[in-house]
Amino acid sequence: WRPAGKIKVWDDEFNNYIGLHGVKVRARRWYTTHTGIANASGNYSCNGRFRRKANYSIKWKRYNFTVRKSASTAKYKGPKKKGNWNLNITGNKSLRFATIHRAAYRYFYKNIEGLNRPYIFGNGNSKIKLSYYHRANNDGSLGDFNPIFGGGGFLTFEFLGKE
Repeated sequence: WRPAGKIKVWDDEFNNYIGLHGVKVRARRWYTTHTGIANASGNYSCNGRFRRKANYSIKWKRYNFTVRKSASTAKYKGPKKKGNWNLNITGNKSLRFATIHRAAYRYFYKNIEGLNRPYIFGNGNSKIKLSYYHRANNDGSLGDFNPIFGGGGFLTFEFLGKE
């Protein structure tokens, strides 16, 4: 069987689920991993087959960007199953990771109407680490953005409020 399915995320603007374009879905069994990239509708199909159940997951990472949770790449652990995996992301931290992924994917891989993409490390191959963390809202604000450029392109997004 070939791992496949549909990954969607809730969008408040459309008041509906939309496909999570560009997300990389992994299916793994022991030392064998197959991947698939979701199209604009959220449909994906992995590049290999399995005979038995596989562990599905999403790493919020592409060539030009990584969405991080503290010091490591953020992940979504899916089920261990045989057959298609369909996911609707509706809230919590997964919705935040998916939203950051959508923005970064659009920025790096879609038409951004003349906006200049970043130029990091002097070689034109931009790689940015987008860090997200959650803390309680004590001052009435809705969030914070903290650009940190030192050891390479790091951007930190902070969500304030109840989870």
